This record gives sequence, C-alpha cells and structure tokens, in this order.
Amino acid sequence: MGGGQNAEGRGLKGSRLTIEGGVRWQPDYHITIDLEVTHNDLTAQGNSFTADLYSARVKYAYSTSLYFGAFVQYNADVDQLVSWCLSSGATSPAVTSWNDSPRRR
Repeated sequence: MGGGQNAEGRGLKGSRLTIEGGVRWQPDYHITIDLEVTHNDLTAQGNSFTADLYSARVKYAYSTSLYFGAFVQYNADVDQLVSWCLSSGATSPAVTSWNDSPRRR
C-alpha cells in the first residue's frame, strides 16, 4: 500500500506548500512497517525556507497485550534525529533526540 498528497495553505501573512508520500508494508498480521517523506516549502513574513522530514515506524504485535512500536524521524533542515519506543505495559514512550550538527539554510 502506498500513497501521497499535496496541500497548499495561506495564513499568518505567509504560505505553505506540502508534498508528502508514504508506503506501508505488512508481511503478516504481526508486523507493520511504514515509511514517509514530507517536503514543506514555507514563506512567512518575507522569509522563505524548506523543511524535509523522513520517518519510519515499525509495529510488532505478538498478541493484543504484548506489543512493541518504534518511530524514527529525521529533520533534514536542522539535521536532527528523533526516536521513540513504546512497549506493552508502558504508560508513555521513551523519547530520544540527537542533534549533532545543527545548521540553517
């Protein structure tokens, strides 16, 4: 299964164009893998910039009460990687963030 969409918007004295697409692969009922790419072209108060996001999500369910999920997202604009994991019995996800070399375009 795959998909994509684009959207345009105006507001706050600016505009935004978003193009996104993704694929989902589910080889069996236990595991699901999602991949997504999002490109944003933004203009606000006379400044223009882009933001590109890449994300991956893996879900594994042994049963309805024993499961694991992981999400990783990379923001190419600021060179930042964020991830979280959630497992059965957890009330909130464990979140980690890496930002080794921040940069502005």
